[in-house]
Amino acid sequence: DIPGKTWPDVLLPLQAPPGAPVTTREGAPLFPRENRYQIIWVDIPVGEGPAAPTTLLATRDGVQKSLIVHIAVSKGKLAPPPLLIDLNEYGDKYLRHLPGDVDRDGRLAAEQAIYAGIGEHYGVLNPLPYDSQKGSGRRGMVPRLSNEDLLHPQLDWTEFDRRYQGMLSGAAMPDGRPIHHFYLPFNPNWPAPFALYASDRNRYEAIWAAFARAFADHFREKGWTQTIFQLYCNQKPRDGNDIPWNLDEPKGVDDYRALRYYADLTHRVFADAAPVQIAFRMDISHFYCDKHRGEAQKDFRVNGGWEILEPVDIWVISQHSLKDLPARDKARQLMAMGREIWEYGDTPRLDEGGSKAAARIYNAWEQGWNGIMAWRSFSREMGEDPGQDFIAYAINFGGNEVFVPSIRLKQLRRAVDDLRVLESAIGRGQTNQNAVLGRLKSRDVNSGWRELPVSR
Repeated sequence: DIPGKTWPDVLLPLQAPPGAPVTTREGAPLFPRENRYQIIWVDIPVGEGPAAPTTLLATRDGVQKSLIVHIAVSKGKLAPPPLLIDLNEYGDKYLRHLPGDVDRDGRLAAEQAIYAGIGEHYGVLNPLPYDSQKGSGRRGMVPRLSNEDLLHPQLDWTEFDRRYQGMLSGAAMPDGRPIHHFYLPFNPNWPAPFALYASDRNRYEAIWAAFARAFADHFREKGWTQTIFQLYCNQKPRDGNDIPWNLDEPKGVDDYRALRYYADLTHRVFADAAPVQIAFRMDISHFYCDKHRGEAQKDFRVNGGWEILEPVDIWVISQHSLKDLPARDKARQLMAMGREIWEYGDTPRLDEGGSKAAARIYNAWEQGWNGIMAWRSFSREMGEDPGQDFIAYAINFGGNEVFVPSIRLKQLRRAVDDLRVLESAIGRGQTNQNAVLGRLKSRDVNSGWRELPVSR
């Protein structure tokens, strides 16, 4: 991980066969050979009503011992999760560790296990279904166009439905509920080529409308009405990309106006989609932040960004902006107007520590946001980005593709559970919110997270 140090983070199933190889996609061992440490993390689900004693089995020096754990369960019902964790991703790289001979059923089972595993941690896996800059739909993640008439599209939903219906119906999710939100492939270069934006705007928008009807009709027919389908424009000016604006993390007025256009277009073409839920999302890094106060391009106080971007439904705002009081006040004003507010930042690092990871949850809840977002969830190859851009693992374990959570993901879930208990207690008038939240923030949850020397 880090020269001279290792960090406990990978949580493997305890029932794994002894000596099962744990490798990355390229077959590189995930753990250093000289590693002499092992951490046992135990999740004990607690339901409603009295809990029976739980027996833990442990082996030491070849001798198996049992440890009986008694859990006291208070009467009452926990509040639902007060916020969620958006795990953004670009395509389905979480499946790249699958062996080449895995069949379609095996791929489907692996993907559903990953969605469900993240769902168990109050997370929403949200992979972008188009090339992040070119805008072309990713194979297998968008319905196939069966004809060449973009104004009268005939879409083959067979593979899309097979792949995603378990998540959109809830059948593949741990609580049986449909996934909270889900990206659609609409962007400046799909379904209409961006060249039409300048040459034939009416045709460009008519193609959007035709595809929007097809999507809304299909989702309505399938009964997929509980998921919020998000339209999100991720492009920035790049080589080989004709999009002239920074639509992801907009930097100025021209970018705002372009986003306004696509937000208005989204609302117009999906105007009759109900009861299917459609929302336009924007990720923005500069939002009333004091760092750029007075700058014509980046300061909303100066450039009119607030008024221009009024139609945006979901505002995903950077951590550094939301540290400033003016930004927090304006974000709450947006929430009062019915908008969603999510706070985004880098993935919690391996060496960031459990208390800092948990603090992201506590702070977001204290401010009233809908959730937090990590902009990348799975590393393309874990050895290339040690501990930096992933929070969950899709690895080859004993010859099988498995989803395994990180300790950091467990800490985030624990923080959400803390808030569920806190909200339940507040609802019964049994505690003081500020006092408990202060103790949570100051608590040292790093006791099992110390850096370890590579060898003794």
